[in-house]
Amino acid sequence: MMQLQKVSKDNIFLIGKSGSLAKVPHREYQSEDLLQDIVDRHPELIAGEQINPDNPPRWLAIRREAGIVDHLFLDQHGRPTFLEVKYCFHSRIRWGQARC
Repeated sequence: MMQLQKVSKDNIFLIGKSGSLAKVPHREYQSEDLLQDIVDRHPELIAGEQINPDNPPRWLAIRREAGIVDHLFLDQHGRPTFLEVKYCFHSRIRWGQARC
């Protein structure tokens, strides 16, 4: 049986234009579909800087529910990236990414 881990409640803050600091309240994801929709509309959430800090991939969403994977993206060089999003218990979100 899988052992569940406690969800981190680390704080996230936004700094406003006036310099004010606002704490973002912790909230669990409602569904895997919601996260998939966010990633589909905002592919910049995929950390391309971790792949190449000098010229990070910039992705274009090509298709959602692309066969056996959740997302198909192409980068600026035409290389495909497949993304699988998984929603787990207690709002633990995991995603896997494969580049060709």
